[in-house]
Amino acid sequence: MGTLGLIFPVVGSRVLSLDSLSGELQPSLATPDDTGTARRTPILAAVLSLLTSGVGQLYNGQAAKGFAFYAGQILLFAALGVSGLFFTFWGSILALFVCIFMNVATIVEAARTARKLGTIVPKRYNRW
Repeated sequence: MGTLGLIFPVVGSRVLSLDSLSGELQPSLATPDDTGTARRTPILAAVLSLLTSGVGQLYNGQAAKGFAFYAGQILLFAALGVSGLFFTFWGSILALFVCIFMNVATIVEAARTARKLGTIVPKRYNRW
């Protein structure tokens, strides 16, 4: 067992983590278990969506929805820039409120979906 094996013990393809309450090694939540499913946590989905719109949806296995949220936010900025609204005071206020609304909607949607899904069969792009 190398240096990484001491920090993160590996059993087969499963990474183990130390349970803070019992002091026992437990399988990590993000790794697939023996049935090939992985648990999705709403908090992590929300944090990922907070960092960049659509990443929480990718985490949940919804690539098309994640791309739509990400592209929608970029198109919103492009439309506001081209129209000139982004460069006026009231246009900037409108853009701020619309962007905040879109980000909150993306975060809430990712968290609710993760809670509803519970466990998923990870795809090639969301095995983390």
